[in-house]
Amino acid sequence: MARNIEIKARIASVEALEPKAAALADQGPIEIRQDDTFFVCPRGRLKHRAFSATEGQLIFYRRADQAGPKESFYVLAPTASPDALREFIDMAAACRLFLTNDSGAMHIASAAGARTVAVFGATDEFATGPTGPLARVVREKVECSPCLLRECPIDHRCMTRVTPDRGAGAALELLR
Repeated sequence: MARNIEIKARIASVEALEPKAAALADQGPIEIRQDDTFFVCPRGRLKHRAFSATEGQLIFYRRADQAGPKESFYVLAPTASPDALREFIDMAAACRLFLTNDSGAMHIASAAGARTVAVFGATDEFATGPTGPLARVVREKVECSPCLLRECPIDHRCMTRVTPDRGAGAALELLR
């Protein structure tokens, strides 16, 4: 994860601060308009930031809850459809259970605190799986998995051998 030092400040007047900031800067000022939406996230913070209808970011970060400067670890994911992404996060977070494959949607649902059951085949659940007590991975251990291949040269046995009963069992375990 990337990191920075977060420093928050309250100012009485933007107009009074502008000349001081201009003296320190080599250009600007540049006005950035953004609309931030914060989501409940059990293992950090999840923020959706829209700059326009075609530009935004999903930001996951962890930092201490304390006054003053603090180290913040973060991941930025750009999006060209910020409104659709915000709507998806709202829906995923509201799910009683989210059944998915290894995907971006899996990571969003898990980060938003939804109970998540993820079916894995060719990918490695230890490297890219959902985390936390509300997540379960269902996979069939076969000799060729995880192969990390997009196209299976054999017969997709890592996926076709995962039964509906195993997925349902993991889901029921999370719902109890």
